Amino acid sequence: MLPYNERHWAKFFDVGGREDLIGDERFSSQAARSANIDALYGIVAEVMPARTSKEWLTVLEAADIPVMPMNTPEDLFDDPHLNAVGMFPVVDHPTEGKLRHIKVPVSFSKTPGGYYRHPERLGKGTAEVLADVGFPDEGIGALQEHGAAGKPPE
Repeated sequence: MLPYNERHWAKFFDVGGREDLIGDERFSSQAARSANIDALYGIVAEVMPARTSKEWLTVLEAADIPVMPMNTPEDLFDDPHLNAVGMFPVVDHPTEGKLRHIKVPVSFSKTPGGYYRHPERLGKGTAEVLADVGFPDEGIGALQEHGAAGKPPE
C-alpha cells in the first residue's frame, strides 16, 4: 500500500476506521507527514492487521489507493508471467541432482548471460583462480594448508 497524497491518506484513514485522523494537521500535507512519519507508520502498523491481505487489496483498490500484493520468494515460482518466460529453469547437476536457478533477466548481443556450466564443488577451482591472479604454487599450497583457501574435494 502506498498512499501518495492527502486524498489517498484521507481515504486510508476512512477505510481503516481512523476517521478521527482525517484533517489531522500532522498528516495534512507531504511535509507534515514527513515530519511525523514515525507516528504515521505506527498508525498504519496498528490498522493493517485488522484485515487480510486479500481484503486490503480489494478495499484499497476500491478507494483508489495504490496497492499491490507483496509476494514471498515462494510465490514467485507460481507467477504466471515468470513461468511463461522460463525464469526458473531446472538443470541436472552431475553430483547435486536437480537444481532450480534464475535465468538472466536481460539479453545482450555481445555478452549473453546464461547457465553455461555447473557450479564447481567448494575448493575445486581455488588453485587455478589464485594462480591466474599471480599467486605462486607454494603460496597457494600454504593458503590451503592453513585453511585460508579451499582444498579441492577428494
